[in-house]
Amino acid sequence: MLKGSEPKNSTESKTILSFADRITVSVIKFFYRIWSPTIRYNLVGKIFYDEPVIYVFWHNKLFGLIRLMRGRGINVLVSKHRDGEKIARITEMYGYKFIRGSTSKGGVSALKKIVATLDKGGQIGITPDGPRGPRWKFQEGALFASRVSQKPLIFVGVGYSQKIVLNTWDRFEIPLPFSNCVVYSSPPYYVKKGDTPEKLEKLLKEYTLKAEALADGKI
Repeated sequence: MLKGSEPKNSTESKTILSFADRITVSVIKFFYRIWSPTIRYNLVGKIFYDEPVIYVFWHNKLFGLIRLMRGRGINVLVSKHRDGEKIARITEMYGYKFIRGSTSKGGVSALKKIVATLDKGGQIGITPDGPRGPRWKFQEGALFASRVSQKPLIFVGVGYSQKIVLNTWDRFEIPLPFSNCVVYSSPPYYVKKGDTPEKLEKLLKEYTLKAEALADGKI
């Protein structure tokens, strides 16, 4: 387990879900418990760290990472929108902690929570194109968090050998049962002077495309 702990206010201001949303969350949790253990993982690069790091990965790749990274107390940034709250309630059973907010809307508060968590030895997970897109567009939050905290980014690419692609803003991917999930992770990357979201976007895309090519057997 990580030595860090979540900020005291990380569980505040939970979004209230409707009855229909709560039912949806319960159904998804049930199926995820059955579905996710069938996925076979192939890890390329170091993925598990004990020191403070910021994992960045695209929003549509969440399915494969939830189970893989479970039980490590990682603090995940989730929006205060109902979609973010549903993700939090689905994944909380796997030992994740949550920082509620956005690095784009009301970003100062969320950024402070992220930096405080890293300073205490915790780890952070961010989908830099979340919570609402555009798809695979690297927003500034993770860059700022790394620069201010002086903690490295870990670019995490994910690819599936067989998958279902949903008709959502991010084209969310669900690996088929017994398919292979390739996780291609970078060495720790310390943000340098002059780095831009566009540069980090390119790096994350490179690791993602490599993971997808490996999963497809193209390389």
